[in-house]
Amino acid sequence: MMLGIMVGISSEAWLGAWFGMEMNSYFFLPLVKKSEFQFKYYLMQALGSVFFIYSFYHSSNFLYITGLIMKIGVSPFFFWIYPSFKWIPNKPLMMFMTLQKILPLYLLINMTLNFSDMILLLIFFFCNAITGYLGVKNKTLMIDIVLFSSIYQMSWVILSLIMSKYMFKFYFMYYIMIVFFSMVAMKKDFLSRNDKSSFIIMWFIFFLISGFPPSIIFLMKIHIIMNVSIIFSHIMILFNLMLVIGFMINYLKLIYSSIHNKKVVFMWKKADIKFNIFIFLPFIITILMM
Repeated sequence: MMLGIMVGISSEAWLGAWFGMEMNSYFFLPLVKKSEFQFKYYLMQALGSVFFIYSFYHSSNFLYITGLIMKIGVSPFFFWIYPSFKWIPNKPLMMFMTLQKILPLYLLINMTLNFSDMILLLIFFFCNAITGYLGVKNKTLMIDIVLFSSIYQMSWVILSLIMSKYMFKFYFMYYIMIVFFSMVAMKKDFLSRNDKSSFIIMWFIFFLISGFPPSIIFLMKIHIIMNVSIIFSHIMILFNLMLVIGFMINYLKLIYSSIHNKKVVFMWKKADIKFNIFIFLPFIITILMM
């Protein structure tokens, strides 16, 4: 799969970029043994490829961006994932949440965006932010929390595309770090106040995901909001701050529930930490090359 990413990144023509994405998808499919997920994943990737290829024949940035968003697998094109998400093994799951997104995001960050393109990305940001926020509410299964948290964090990755490559790289590396720590932590059956080490680990992960002040991520979000509000409207500040605060409240509720012995169920197989570290380091190298 890293070969597909490198082919796509090194290519100067759209055909080479498309070939790299297809290589990436075909190498990924055999790792997922669940046929339902394989079929849905292949169908969405094929549909995304159709949009991507047609965008060059019709010179349409709308088709180009929409096709890449489909390939990334975020809202509003992620609802096919949820029914079979819980039964995917750890390794392909981590690849799906990180490795499979690198090449489409690379193509997006290297676009020359006009105002209408920014509006389209802003719409996708709203879709993912609201979906992630509503999805996390009242969830106790850890895998559900990780899924919708990743959707929410991807909304900020999409928003950072409007800003600069530096902002995008920083936030996407932060997103990968969240997924990495989440996978490493998935070794217990449930989180309770009698298991202090597990509680501390999960509290740290919740802290990373939510971006409590005065963390660097909270300051980065404020910086993104302030800069985007200059391009669009100051109402963006209010909307985004409400989402940030709402997410913090959701995670505080989860921590409160765990303290009071209301089990937060993991339902996840033991993570292969060596594999996670092995796959995590190439991500950083690839992102720095973007």
